[in-house]
Amino acid sequence: MAERKFDLRGWEHSNPSDPIANPTNVLGMIWDRHCDTLSLNIPDLRELMEEAITKRNILAASHKVFEPLGITGPVLLLPKLWLQSLWKFQIGWDQEVDIKTKSRFSEMAKGAGILKACSSTKVATL
Repeated sequence: MAERKFDLRGWEHSNPSDPIANPTNVLGMIWDRHCDTLSLNIPDLRELMEEAITKRNILAASHKVFEPLGITGPVLLLPKLWLQSLWKFQIGWDQEVDIKTKSRFSEMAKGAGILKACSSTKVATL
């Protein structure tokens, strides 16, 4: 590997008999090495609810979640669709959104914690 300039270090492994198998961050997700599962690393979006709900905050919230597998695609599509409708109404970046969008956004922010419970076993065995 070194010959091809792959500087590999800090190897992690999954071993069910390892008593100190702490979770590890992998590609923005959390790898539970004891159970050998991947789960989503979802930030707490409820803190955004304390501020005025604006187009800027909705965009920021939709980009706080990073997961490369596309599992959250249907969930993260909603705020992007709301942004699209806000552009049609020509709402400014720091102007507070309408009540309907505000309630939808607060519902999504409160329910984002449910995504933390989603986990998957590894897909391929090498």
